[in-house]
Amino acid sequence: MQEILQQLRGMPALFGLYPFCSEGVFDDSDKPLGFLEMYCSVARSPNVSEFQLIERAVCLAAIAIKRHNEASARDNCSPRGTMPVRARLLEWRFDELESGASTI
Repeated sequence: MQEILQQLRGMPALFGLYPFCSEGVFDDSDKPLGFLEMYCSVARSPNVSEFQLIERAVCLAAIAIKRHNEASARDNCSPRGTMPVRARLLEWRFDELESGASTI
């Protein structure tokens, strides 16, 4: 499993993306659900307003993962009752989000 995670971590670089921010995603009882990793087309760190958007994204990710896991458990989709949420790379253009333009 560690080998797969290491290979996945290198994939954004193949597309010219740089690590932007990585945040842990937890449920209401602080049980870890995963990580939300964000990438940028230039090497930089998030600014204050972007951190606010990242906090919202982490909350939304926690809700989505929890609902997915609950639905999977109800539907018995896997032996353990849960299936991992598959991640997709999204390029967030915070400057356009702040100006009101839709980019996602």
